[in-house]
Amino acid sequence: MSNKHNNTDRLADPASPGIPAVEAALYEASKSGFSNVEYDGKTLTIVRPGLTLETGVQPFVGKEWFIPIQLKRAAYSDRTAWVMAELSQLAYTKFEDGKEQENVLVKALADAAFVRLHLFNSDYGTQGFLAVRLGEYAVLAFRGTETNKSDIMADLNARFLQTPDGKAHRGFAKAFEAVERDVRKRLDELYADSPDMPIFITGHSLGGAIATAATQVLEQDYTVAACYTFGGPRVGTAEWSDKVKSPMYRVVNGADGVPMVPFSSVFKDGVIFLTKIPLLHFAEPYVRKLFESGFAGFQHAGDMRFILDGDPALLKMGSSAVFMRFRHIVLGLMSRFFFWTGKPLGVRKLSAFFSDHSIGRYAEILKSIAEQRNPDQS
Repeated sequence: MSNKHNNTDRLADPASPGIPAVEAALYEASKSGFSNVEYDGKTLTIVRPGLTLETGVQPFVGKEWFIPIQLKRAAYSDRTAWVMAELSQLAYTKFEDGKEQENVLVKALADAAFVRLHLFNSDYGTQGFLAVRLGEYAVLAFRGTETNKSDIMADLNARFLQTPDGKAHRGFAKAFEAVERDVRKRLDELYADSPDMPIFITGHSLGGAIATAATQVLEQDYTVAACYTFGGPRVGTAEWSDKVKSPMYRVVNGADGVPMVPFSSVFKDGVIFLTKIPLLHFAEPYVRKLFESGFAGFQHAGDMRFILDGDPALLKMGSSAVFMRFRHIVLGLMSRFFFWTGKPLGVRKLSAFFSDHSIGRYAEILKSIAEQRNPDQS
């Protein structure tokens, strides 16, 4: 696997090593940009690297040097984080609404020389896509929470689901199960031609939770290079989370509160401790029964990277990340609360509390950090 900054010549040559035969034949057949091509009973979308967009969605234009990301280094990468954030944002494209929106996604992927292999859209409400950068790596990206019943129910269904690897959040686990068979089928097709292809799994919010669940399951059968999530909630108990072997980086921005749910073991122990107070002792059996079924006792999987907008933007890890995260949750949410209550009722918007959760903000800050920390490549 190469990590060159400029792969245009290699990608344009279908005879180059490392490009699967099927993809090379289809790639050579498409000269005009992008198109859906029937081949061997399958429909694949073929794109030309560097295709000019007319849609206004151009996250990769001018940043081509970022896109050949680190493949051999398991450690966190600034470039990889930004690319995955942009792909997580593209997962929100409403491709299920028709060909026009599907082409918006296809064209945006084309700018980064990605071939869209498959789109996932289940009745359960799980959406995402599988794309491959020819001869480099594949990406499985999941869409985050939307304001529809299925996504909201997946978020709220925080009862435990017993799995072979421990207890997981029922809603998140079921969301991945809804597309697992289709995902495996497409990955098997990819591996038939590219058995060593590394796979990156990513998503924002609910998409990050599904990406985490997918990583825990798929790493047993496929080469998961890493999982990058953005503003993702907790997915499993300590037993479940500790069994994830793939590199997993959960990126958290400022006062984003979504990664604080569902509740941790510390919260669970604290509430049970309060029921020891004589006045609240009557609630202890009910609280214990509730927590036995779920809603608390969860633990994040992987390593946190804390980012914060500013001049310059900050990237923290380890104990300093934990401290800064705590500080911005407490002070950030408190300041927003007082600012919010000081406004007239007619202009108060709950969205003020969730501004740090926006995938757009994640992508902007991560691009800024990647530029700062790689000054010779801009």
